[in-house]
Amino acid sequence: MALQAKVNPPTSTEILPSGIEVAYWDSIGPDGEPQERRYEVNGQRYPSISTIAGIYHKEALVPAAVKMQEEAIIRLSEHSDYDCGLPKQRQLRKALIKNGLHYDCIWEEARDRGSVVHDAMQGMAEAGSSAFVVSKVGDAFQHALAGSKFWIDHKPEPIDTEYMVASVRHGFVGRGDLFCKLKGGRKARVDYKTVSKWSYVWDEKRRRPTNKLRPPHDENLIALAGYELGAVESGYEPSEVQLIVRLGPDGNYDIYESPAGPEVFLASLAAYNARKELHEAMAA
Repeated sequence: MALQAKVNPPTSTEILPSGIEVAYWDSIGPDGEPQERRYEVNGQRYPSISTIAGIYHKEALVPAAVKMQEEAIIRLSEHSDYDCGLPKQRQLRKALIKNGLHYDCIWEEARDRGSVVHDAMQGMAEAGSSAFVVSKVGDAFQHALAGSKFWIDHKPEPIDTEYMVASVRHGFVGRGDLFCKLKGGRKARVDYKTVSKWSYVWDEKRRRPTNKLRPPHDENLIALAGYELGAVESGYEPSEVQLIVRLGPDGNYDIYESPAGPEVFLASLAAYNARKELHEAMAA
């Protein structure tokens, strides 16, 4: 008799203002074991907003990974007993991972830092205060400090925090960071992003960077448009402005007002669904 795979209950279940039921499974189950992170809406599995927004090829990732590895090999040769002279790829990869220098390790560290900062920002929203617990943020202190400065400068009054959104009409689901009223009265939908390094626009001859920051990644703006679209269908108030708040490694923050409307997210959703259908056809 074949053994059935263990199915854990959802980590959380919420009923949205519209009456939609959303079940969420975290990446770690109640038994401490890894499991697939997923959402179900009224019992049907839906893709997440972040998955849909990430459908497009990220042109900057490959050059970034190459640059990271070039810098990492230099550091490896300078600060370890590993001989970088004509190594085999597997040996080099193993040494990079062991020393925490492989780009997967660096990006995993960035994801972990983002989660820590996200928790700190959630704590500020729940307490209505710019304070955070230093011992809980560790190496992410400067990013949390940037978030605290944002809180002091703009005095957001939380309306919804860590709120689920779902669209039965379009078939997607996700969780937003913050919906609030800012100093001055505008209601804003906010998505926090931690930045490992500020990136600046280059001059016309591409000889040196200017003092103008590059905008957030396309997928950040696409996702924020999805949160707005999903929030309205879920029964939440519409926002007057959608903001990406970037928290930097130097304790400073940047606010970017997104120009992306719902049509941008729906185009990504159409591309996601088309690719899914293609993969299903190829697997048939």
